[in-house]
Amino acid sequence: MSVPLTCVYVTDRGFLPCTCFSIASLVAAASVPLDVRLLYADTDEDALEAALGYLHGIGIWPTVSRIAEADLAGLPRPKALPLATYGRLVMHKLLPAGLDRVLYIDGDTLVDLDVAPLAALPLDGAVLGAVVDVGRILIGRREEAQRRLDLGGDGDYFNAGLLLIDWRAWREADVGPRTLAALVDTPERFVQADQCALNYVCRRRWAKLDLVWNFQPACVIYEDRSAAIFHFLGGSKPWDGRRNRHPIRFQRRYQDMLAASPWGTRYPRATLPYGLKALLRLAAVKLSTRTWGSLALYRRAAARNAEDAAKTTRSRNVPEEAPPS
Repeated sequence: MSVPLTCVYVTDRGFLPCTCFSIASLVAAASVPLDVRLLYADTDEDALEAALGYLHGIGIWPTVSRIAEADLAGLPRPKALPLATYGRLVMHKLLPAGLDRVLYIDGDTLVDLDVAPLAALPLDGAVLGAVVDVGRILIGRREEAQRRLDLGGDGDYFNAGLLLIDWRAWREADVGPRTLAALVDTPERFVQADQCALNYVCRRRWAKLDLVWNFQPACVIYEDRSAAIFHFLGGSKPWDGRRNRHPIRFQRRYQDMLAASPWGTRYPRATLPYGLKALLRLAAVKLSTRTWGSLALYRRAAARNAEDAAKTTRSRNVPEEAPPS
């Protein structure tokens, strides 16, 4: 049976648990067999063995490839950026040349709908298909990206958490090597490292996909509807009870998956649902505002009273003028 779509994840030790959960959700939603490939860096053998044991236990046998350290040497390392994030730029060294469609997916995702339709989705000559970076639009930084990355006045900026790649076109255009070279030559141009560099190299050569294929947190401002792939980008992650700012259903879903995995105690559980925590924080802010506001009013009133008292005292101490003789 032919496999219509090759699905690629890149991970490191820190992202292994969530990447495995994303793979599990991907396969569970699929209507056809998928060629799942796991590329890894900065991961020791024990951690990798635990991850593969989890996947094998639920019937998933991905093809695993190690990213050579030399392939990522010399690349810029902005604060908190894992080196493994550059792994998608060396896929040409690790994947067969004869593939048709490659679907790259970030590990901090959950797949709710079948991705098989993407295998036949027309890209109309584009190197890749992607979803616009919604957050960048909402905070008004689209024009800044257009100028800095030479996207053109009507050019959009995509989020690289999901890439539907025409593999032949990607290889012929040398997207990986050209993006790596750009990162080394002018790192200051690419604020978000490889994502910015991919937007620069693939400018005017990518097709827009529907928001459902990379449903970012900011998408709920655009429209509230079901999604195929939820992408938990940013610092808040639903599997970490201390930092979760996503709906409680995702937090519970990750907690259930963690309980049945080798990482059951790795992340703290939330003591309160995020919605309740948010309400409590809001109440605390309002209370604090009222308290400090009341104190400020009291201080201003006390200052006025002191000033009035001083004026009264001065007026009493001024001697009266003698009447004219």
